[in-house]
Amino acid sequence: MTENFKISVTKRNDSLLLKLSGDFDKGAALKVLETLEENRCGISKVFINTKRLEHIDPFGLLEAEWSTWEQALNAA
Repeated sequence: MTENFKISVTKRNDSLLLKLSGDFDKGAALKVLETLEENRCGISKVFINTKRLEHIDPFGLLEAEWSTWEQALNAA
């Protein structure tokens, strides 16, 4: 994960808002998964704001991590 990647987390009722900023790579994707796991209790809706992402490294971005993303989202 790059040093400039940040996640802002806001919980409201049954919603979770993640605001991502900086450079997004595989490490950042794993950090998003970790954040979802840590905040999943009582959450039925997740919103991810990506407007402030500066660079997205597509190498293996979705294919390599899809099963992990799917498990995290289904558990939420």
